[in-house]
Amino acid sequence: MKKTLISLFSFFSFLLMPLAVYSTPIEEKLIIEVMQNLGFENISVNRERNNYRLSYENRTFLHEMDAIGVLMAKLKSIVSDNAFLQIAIQSNGNQIITLDFSLRDYQDFISGKIDSDQFYQTFTIDDRLEDLNEEKTNPLFLHSDLVLSPAYTIGMVDGPTIYFSPYLNTYLDKGFSFTSKYRLPVYNIVNGFDFGKNTQQYPPVFTNSYLDYTARIGSLPLYTMFRTGYWNNGANNLILSNSTQYQLFGGLLSLNLNTGLDYNLNNGKTDFSILPYSQLYLGSLDLIIEGGGGKLLNNEYSLWGRITRQFVNTDIGFSLYRTFRQSNSSWTMNFEFMLALGPEQSIKAAPVRITYPRFYRGFLLAGTASGIPVPGDFFLQDNFLKRLYPEYIRTHLEIWKKYL
Repeated sequence: MKKTLISLFSFFSFLLMPLAVYSTPIEEKLIIEVMQNLGFENISVNRERNNYRLSYENRTFLHEMDAIGVLMAKLKSIVSDNAFLQIAIQSNGNQIITLDFSLRDYQDFISGKIDSDQFYQTFTIDDRLEDLNEEKTNPLFLHSDLVLSPAYTIGMVDGPTIYFSPYLNTYLDKGFSFTSKYRLPVYNIVNGFDFGKNTQQYPPVFTNSYLDYTARIGSLPLYTMFRTGYWNNGANNLILSNSTQYQLFGGLLSLNLNTGLDYNLNNGKTDFSILPYSQLYLGSLDLIIEGGGGKLLNNEYSLWGRITRQFVNTDIGFSLYRTFRQSNSSWTMNFEFMLALGPEQSIKAAPVRITYPRFYRGFLLAGTASGIPVPGDFFLQDNFLKRLYPEYIRTHLEIWKKYL
């Protein structure tokens, strides 16, 4: 009889074991609910004893440090004090960086027992790609933003012109996205708000429609982006471009190469651009120093350098170009800026949302009037905008304290 009872107990234990293994603990459900309420996407939470792995994509907060700060303020009342956290941050479905630290060290930091340098010493910052093929809550697939964006040009003859320039971003599968942008003139300093004159002088156009694919190459800090689509820079163009970046010293220094082919539908001509450049990021000073050169379109060549100062919602830079043409060369000095409109916390992510622009993403592709490069993307723009360099994390941990 005793053996029979033991056998029955073992049998029912075996049947119930999968439920114990695969059921989601209450803490994980609460964490997922918190992350959903913050508007995060591609959410996955896994727990092994006191180790929590949180993975998500943030399109709600302007900077990732703010997103983590809000998340941590809510997590400290959910998970145990001896928990270890691994926060994996994604961009367009690709994991780009992971932060590892203990909740106890975090609490010691926000309570003032240790300073930011001591807290940072407990961190592990990992930029290795780790695709666990986890089931995602609030998946990013087909989520779209209609961004109501202004644009402007400053002409020497016609004066400043302001445009209504909405664009649509649609996120597809992992690493894929589609962007389409339209431009409609609103105001010109000569014509005023005369819609007829403005549209006759500056016809409304689709400025671009791109399909982008971003990926990481193996386990190296080597990133690449392919772009194909339509581009209107005064003519009808089909483009194919590639942007590749190799990061050194945790993103402190990066080496970049942008290449592109341009086919003009009006005259049937093909041209190309090739632009190597380097980028040095000094997070303690909030400075980015860049320099490079190469071949542009229209048989022009250029050498350039730029220094950019980061502020909370604005990046301001000065650049100097030396452009070489067939028979002459010239110097150009530009004042450039990226501006995020609205508060730090944007409209929560949704399948379709209408929102204001965060950063003007054309800042890093400034060129000369005619010899511009084929549109690509400077890959670390995501990290650049999101403030995700390890050096920036180290020098800006105090951000987390404002969300207590």
